[in-house]
Amino acid sequence: MTTVAITGASGVVGGSVLTHLLERGDDVPVLSRNPGFSEEVAGRDATPIPGSLFDGGVVRLCEGADLLFHVAGVNELCVDDP
Repeated sequence: MTTVAITGASGVVGGSVLTHLLERGDDVPVLSRNPGFSEEVAGRDATPIPGSLFDGGVVRLCEGADLLFHVAGVNELCVDDP
């Protein structure tokens, strides 16, 4: 079984990637900063990894992964420096 980690799985692209990987039967750890989303992911047989791109969570996410889909993005626009 391939272990494929995902950032951004709560978004449109990441959610589609998550669905596809689970349908293929892959082991899918998912980075999650939202406890509610963590519960949803666990209910779909993925493994929630608490954290964000800005803390140790992303490092834990990648441990043991064969592949990484990094589809997370920062959703805040800085008007002074877009």
